[in-house]
Formats: sequence, C-alpha cells, structure tokens
Amino acid sequence: MGRLEWVKSMLKGLFVSLCMACSTVGLAVILPGANLPRLAAVIVAPFLIALAATRNGLIALTLVWLNEQFVGVGGTWVTLGPINGRALLLACLIAVSLFAKSNRGQTEAKEHKRNQWVLFYGLVLPVLLAYYAVTVKGVGGSAAFSDVSRFGAVLAYFPVYYCLKTLRWFMVGWLLGVTGLLAVLFVLLARASGSVSQVLMEKWIEGLSLVNGESIVTGVLATGRASFVPLIYCLIGLFLGLVLVIMYRELFAKTVGICILLATASAFVVNFIRGPILGIMAAVLILFVGLMRAGAWRNAAKLATLVAVLVAGGFLFTVTYLPISLGKWQIIGEDLEEIINPVRVEQTELMLKAWRNEPVLGSGVGSPIANYSRTDEDEGLAFEAQYPMMLYRTGIVGFIVILAPFILFIGRSLQLIVRSPGRARTPEGLINMAMCGAVIALLVASIFNPYLASSMAVVFIVIFMASDSAIRFPVARIDRRPARRHEMRKNA
Repeated sequence: MGRLEWVKSMLKGLFVSLCMACSTVGLAVILPGANLPRLAAVIVAPFLIALAATRNGLIALTLVWLNEQFVGVGGTWVTLGPINGRALLLACLIAVSLFAKSNRGQTEAKEHKRNQWVLFYGLVLPVLLAYYAVTVKGVGGSAAFSDVSRFGAVLAYFPVYYCLKTLRWFMVGWLLGVTGLLAVLFVLLARASGSVSQVLMEKWIEGLSLVNGESIVTGVLATGRASFVPLIYCLIGLFLGLVLVIMYRELFAKTVGICILLATASAFVVNFIRGPILGIMAAVLILFVGLMRAGAWRNAAKLATLVAVLVAGGFLFTVTYLPISLGKWQIIGEDLEEIINPVRVEQTELMLKAWRNEPVLGSGVGSPIANYSRTDEDEGLAFEAQYPMMLYRTGIVGFIVILAPFILFIGRSLQLIVRSPGRARTPEGLINMAMCGAVIALLVASIFNPYLASSMAVVFIVIFMASDSAIRFPVARIDRRPARRHEMRKNA
C-alpha cells in the first residue's frame, strides 16, 4: 500500500470511529432515556455508519461491538431479564462471525491452534470455574456466573482478528479516533462547566448504564475528578501515539501521534489517577529496554525525550491548576496506610487470609469474604485490590491460568521489537506494540484499581491477541469450493 493509500485508509477509520462514538454519546444526550432511543444510540446509528463505510455486515457489527465497549459505559443500556444489552450484542456478533467463518474456508494449522486457545478461555475455563464454585464450594449460581460471564468476550477475537487483517490501517485510525474522543469526554467531565459536566454525567454515564448516580455526579462536580473505569481505554490511544511518534518518520504520522498523545495524557492528568499513570511509566520503561536491546538507540532516545516532556508538562499543569492532586504524590516519609487507601489495605489482608485457607483452587468465583462487606451489598468484582481477589477466588492455579495470556503476548511483542523491529511499522505491528504498552500499564494499574477483573481487560487482550495473529496469519483464507464446483459443471 502506497503512502497516500495508507493515509487515506487511516483517516477514513478515524472519521468513522468519531462518527460512531459521537452518534452514541450525542444521541444519548439528546434522546429521552428509554430502551428504543438507547438502541438507536448504541446499535442502530453506529451500525448504519459502519456499514456505509465498510460495505461489510460482519465488520460493521464488530465495530459496533467495539464502539459499545469504549463508549457504552456499563453495557446495561437495555436489559432483557437478567441479560444486559452488552451480552446480547456479543451473542449476535459471535453468531454472525461463526456463520461468516464457515464460508471462508479452512485455516492454517497454527491458526487452528490459536482458535482452540481462544475457545478454552472463552468457553471451557469459565464453565470449569463456575462448576467448581457452585458444585464444590457452594457459591450461589448468580454470583459465580456474574464473575465468569465476562470471559465470553474472548470469543470476539474471531471478528476482531478478521477486521485487523482485512482493514489494516483503517483499524489503526479507528482506534485513534475512539480513544481520542473518549479522552476529550473525560477531560470535559472533569474540567468543563458544571452544566456540561452534569449533562454528560446524567445522560451519558448514567443514562447508558441505567444507574442512579446522584452522589457520583455530586462528587465529580465537587472534586473535578472523573475516575470511571472506561477512562483506562485511553491507554490504547496513548501508546498508539507513542509508537507513531517514535517509529515513523512521516510528518502525518508524527502529527497524529502527538495529537492523540496530548489528548489521552490530558485525560489522566486532569483526573490525577495515580494507578494508570504509574502503569504508563512502567510500560514505557519496559518498552525502552526493549528498544535498547534491539539496538534502536534513536527510537529509544525519542521515547525517553517524549516521556520526559510529557511528565514535565503534566507536573507543571497539576502545580498550576490542580494543587489538590499534589497530595496524592507526596509519599516520602509516609506510612503505607497513608499512601494507600486503608480500605485497600484491609481488603488485601482479608483476601490473602481467605486465600491461605484454599491456596490451590481458591474459594470459588463469586464467593464473598466471610463477615466483610465493602458497601453492605453484593460486592461482585468491585474490590480495588484485584490480584488478592483473584487469588482467593481462583487459587494459585486459576491465578496463573488467567494471567498467562497477558504475560505470553507481552513476551511475544517484546520479542518482535528485538528480533523484527521493522514489523512494528506495519499497521498490525503498530497496534501490537501499542497494546503491549497498554496491557502492561493495565496490569500495573490493577494492583490497587478494579480494572483487571472488568470486561474492559478482556477487550484489551482480545485486541492484543488479534493483532498478534494478524502479524502471523496476515492473508485472509478464501473458500474456493464454489469456483471448483462451477468449473466441474463446466467441464461436464
């Protein structure tokens, strides 16, 4: 693909993603809060936009699913009994994907092995976890299912992989557009006038999640801090921007990279969230070491310089405009409980104690901590300390199995940097490098933040894994059987 073609494809993807995300947020703000208007905002309008741009129903539906994950907030914009809209959309996507896949012919042996791996994490593992929790440990079925239901999103790997290898630069632009808009929305939530912030909170955050969050609105307006979980998606755009700036010489790529960097970094700075910021720094350090090992001295120097400028700019901004945030970074000479919220320390101690009672297989997914409640309600996956929660519920075996794909694909991406740095300049390589940084940051931020056990973490690994597959199996398989049948009839 020539230079003009990849620029046009990337810009098209960026434009389509902005239109889709803006239609979801805009219609949520304008239309009344009822099921049909929400369906129009989350499904109908984005699907028509994507279909008009791609002329492919499966790709359009995949983009709708991704768009809903990024800007659909809690996924409960519509419910059908105990099933929410996000689960219904995923089921529809998987059904369409399986039908389309059956008509695309056979895959390579290695690709087939990857498919088996996906089926294990998307189907087998959650069934095993739920069966053990309910039948062996006596955990309530609804609580166990609620814990493992998010694993089903792993099956979205198949259509996402198809998108990444079919619309290569388009998907780069799409991810840039949706994360950039998400960053702008979170900046507006924190720093815009009270009326703008309140409308976004009530019509977008609350409207699409069907949650009455009056206290949340009050807290955001009072503190100027919007630290909702979807903000973590901005990590993808931030690392896409970093890779574009340091790996590409073209002015267009660098300009787009700098713009998305400023937007996504601003979202984290103005909301002064320590976990993701520390995660970003850890990821940057690991990527820097990878570039040094690859002998890419110039790119490593660019990365270090760029990060230094961003850190200095972010610090000066907080000193000038967010003095309240400085207290979160004054950790010298303070005790652990003064640095970390005491609730997190308490949770960690209780969950590690519960884990020691069942160290191998855990207490079962969905199991509560005896005689403890953080909110006097069913806790679900709301504990801030994610790793102790995984340990006490799934044991060391489940802990290793669940974290294995994250570690595996980080290792593969770092190997790609060292052994084949030129492949990082391909669109799938660019997404893979960005997802490597974003996943590392996610893992670090999840130490004391409820990110890893959310459905968002599954979306991270789906995109990460799909980009890895797109690098290794880049050519779409075409079913030749109809052509062969036509040729046989002709010869007869």
